[in-house]
Amino acid sequence: MKRIILILILFVSIKTIAQTFTLKSNELGGQATNKQALNGFGCNGENKSSQLFWENAPSNTKSFAITIFDEDAPTGSGWWHWLIFDIPTSVKELKSGTGNIAAKIAPEDAIQSITDFKTYGYGGPCPP
Repeated sequence: MKRIILILILFVSIKTIAQTFTLKSNELGGQATNKQALNGFGCNGENKSSQLFWENAPSNTKSFAITIFDEDAPTGSGWWHWLIFDIPTSVKELKSGTGNIAAKIAPEDAIQSITDFKTYGYGGPCPP
């Protein structure tokens, strides 16, 4: 499958970071699987956002944001697959399928923005 960039953004004031912030997943092993792949546009995946967790966030973190952007999509400008932000600092994990708006399992105050699919929530990869 094509490479997709997963970015976790920390909203913090700039200060010394003592420990290494780390993003992990019990489901991902370097690239998307059929579980994360889109169910549409000729793909028959499950379209589930991956389980993610993190540790060692800086103490002055205000909130978290996770974005998935495919810089190699054949659009000329890439493709946004998922944008979720305002994740409270008390949250340390997103469960598999959090990107499904209808499932209502995203953190209460988190916002899932519109993607290049013109929908809210997660939309998986569908490589040519």
